[in-house]
Order: sequence, then C-alpha cells, then structure tokens
Amino acid sequence: MARKNTKRVDTARLQDKGSYIVIKRPTVGATNELKDAVMPIYDKYRNANGAVPDAKIMSVMSAEDMDELNVLTRQYWADHIVSWNWVDDAEQPLAQPGEDVTVFDLLTDDEFAFIRKQFEPDLTQEKKVN
Repeated sequence: MARKNTKRVDTARLQDKGSYIVIKRPTVGATNELKDAVMPIYDKYRNANGAVPDAKIMSVMSAEDMDELNVLTRQYWADHIVSWNWVDDAEQPLAQPGEDVTVFDLLTDDEFAFIRKQFEPDLTQEKKVN
C-alpha cells in the first residue's frame, strides 16, 4: 500500500485554468526542525509574560532576524513543493522552487499568501481515525 503524502492543489484562481501545485506533506520531524530553527529568533522578542507579540512582531523584529526567518521558511516550502506549472507575467514558466528558492520573490502577494496557507495546519477539519 502506498503512502499518500502529496496533494495536488488547483490554482486556477491565481494563475489560469489547468494550473496547479503539488505539495509533499511535511513530516512531524521536518516541522519540528523548522520550529527548532525559528524559535531562537522568536525567543528574542518574548514579553515579560513569555508570549511572543504576534500582531506586532514584525514591527519590532530586526531586519536580520526577518531575513533569517524568510530564508528558513522559503527553504522549508521549497523542500515540500514537488512541482508546479506556474508562469510569470510574460507567460514564461517559473523555476521549480526546489531548483531555485529565489523564485518566491517573483510571486504576487496573492500567490505568496496562497503558498503560506498551504503549510498552515487546518484545525477546522475533523480528523478520521481508522
């Protein structure tokens, strides 16, 4: 029996009819590695109660720390995006993220937000246990 650890997501609302992205579902270990890498950055900004001020974090975070978070996050995404058939404004194929992580810089804000959303846990879906 094969493990179903990829999902193909239709992206016609962002690109065009027939566009898609294939994502390899992150393992718990890969997610924990990312958390272990980013937590020291967030720890610098904890308030007296030990909480990270989420809504205001970007306004107080140093440029160096923001850059490091971007590098870590984009590499995580690139490691888990198996393929896509997205194009740029001139209808030229975008590089595959696993081949060129800087391709994320070419995305629109909606495309970038869409990618980010794909890696957020969906806590609204009921999990079935067989």
